[in-house]
Amino acid sequence: MERPDDFEVLTADKFVIATGTRPAKPAHVPFNNNTIVCSDALLKLETLPKSMIVVGGGVIGVEYACMMATLGVRVTLVEGRHEVLGFLDSEITEAFQYQMRRAGMTLRLGEKVEKIEQLPGDNGRGGLVRATLESGKHLQAATLLYAVGRQGTTAALHLETPASRRTTANDSRSTAFTRRKFPTSTPSAT
Repeated sequence: MERPDDFEVLTADKFVIATGTRPAKPAHVPFNNNTIVCSDALLKLETLPKSMIVVGGGVIGVEYACMMATLGVRVTLVEGRHEVLGFLDSEITEAFQYQMRRAGMTLRLGEKVEKIEQLPGDNGRGGLVRATLESGKHLQAATLLYAVGRQGTTAALHLETPASRRTTANDSRSTAFTRRKFPTSTPSAT
């Protein structure tokens, strides 16, 4: 373990390295930390928006959609699957979606966002945001929260061998790949 003017050698049979995650921020989404935000930037907004499109029906998207609706924000949640929180029992999911709609949220299930853009104008925060769905429908709101997954913060581990740290078309989330019983695939890190 290195420190500015010192270091310490740690020994153990096994180490758990928990690097954490950060919001996934694909290049095609024009994040601006004001009207088009990730879950981290949402926490830094200075005022509550009047309306919000939430892209993503997983834990983070649903959590923030519910909080914002409770605070009086008009929320539209867009999820590509036909239900939010797909890992739950279907009866629980149905009851939860009913309660979300009852709280005033609009759920666009089975819809995917094709394009996100900042519209010109001034709503006190820089103009409205438009999300174009694959179906051709357009949604507009004061803000858009993009909450479609998180990615690992493994880059600082310097696991640069192809077998240990892969970024492919199917996995661009900086995942440290592991073998059975979870050692990494880097021999020096097992």
